[in-house]
This record gives sequence, structure tokens and C-alpha cells, in this order.
Amino acid sequence: MSSEIYNRQFELPVYPPNSAIVVGVGGVGAWVALELALIGVRRVIVVDDDVVEETNLNRTPFTVSQIGIPKVSAVVDLIAERRPECDVVSFLCRAEQLPEWATELVNGAVLFDCRDSVSPLDVPGTTPCGITGGYDGTGVTIHTNPNLETVFGSHRPVRYSIVPSFVGAPTLIASIIVNHVCLNSGKTGDEKVLTFDLENIVSVLENGCNA
Repeated sequence: MSSEIYNRQFELPVYPPNSAIVVGVGGVGAWVALELALIGVRRVIVVDDDVVEETNLNRTPFTVSQIGIPKVSAVVDLIAERRPECDVVSFLCRAEQLPEWATELVNGAVLFDCRDSVSPLDVPGTTPCGITGGYDGTGVTIHTNPNLETVFGSHRPVRYSIVPSFVGAPTLIASIIVNHVCLNSGKTGDEKVLTFDLENIVSVLENGCNA
């Protein structure tokens, strides 16, 4: 693959990790995995036990021809079309079901938790990416440097639920996550939570421009 792909990145402070593991490749995770590959991550590991459904197509990069196949396989195909040099490894299972031989493979990878759940996730040998994001319809939440107690607490874990959704929130959240990691490599800071509604994005932009 020609190195010219990244010519316009060379002068920017973009530092993608060498290896990343994305757990959950649905609305947010599929875009995160694809953007990581596009920005130059050499190895992307994807983990999910679900298949592509027609109802996924309004907010994911999946295609009609991929309906019915595992989401991880669909992500592998999407990345292969754009970055054939990227080593994409897929696991059709939940993160807690990763085989023992995968331990060495994921060692040192940056962990992106994009599941439809708020139960704690620990993949030994990986480093949490330091940012999470979610949405409920047009409402968006971005959480940087999250503390597990703050995120999960002692309450009953939230599990997957069907919420109104379209491509706007997932793609925006995925881009924020990938940009945060690749532009802030190794930096840490205070825990912060940002919430906003896409329906109010015009007023948010106007207020920002006038500040």
C-alpha cells in the first residue's frame, strides 16, 4: 500500500496505537474499528458475538450483502477493502470468552469498550483507552478518564435495550473517541463527563462561536 495515504497526517500530532482491541462492533464500535484502521493502526482486534441485521443498516458501515453474517466478519471485510495491510483479527464471542491463546495476541493493545452494556470489562494485558461514549436517541454522553466506580457503581448493570438511533450519534461518538486517543497519546487528566443533544447542536455551535 502506498505510503501517500498518510502524507497529510505526517505534520499533525497524530499517534495511533500499534494495536487496538474493540469489544462490541455495533453502532459505535464498527465505526471505531474502521476509523482506527483508516488512521493507521497496524493491528485491530474485534470481538462480538452478534450478526448483522437489517435494522443495523441505518447507523453502521455494514452493507446489505452483509446481513446475516457475524459483525466481526463484516468489519474484517470493510477494513480489508480500505487498508489491506492492516492485520484484523476477529473473535466471534464475548470478551470474557476469549480463548487462552488470545492472551499474547491482545497483550499491549489499547482497549476500546463499545458494548451495549455498562458492566465492568477487564481484558488482561490491555490498556483502557480512557474514554467512553454512548447515546440515547439524539442525546450523547462522552466520558473521559472514567472511574469504574463512577461508571458502574453498585447498581444493577444496565443491559442492552433498543433505543431510537440513526447514524449521527454513533459516527460522532466514534470519531471523538478515536481522535481523543490518537491526539492525546499517553496523556491523562481529570475525569469529565460531557452531555449534549444533537437537536441542540446549532445553538451549541452558536454559543461557542460567540464566546
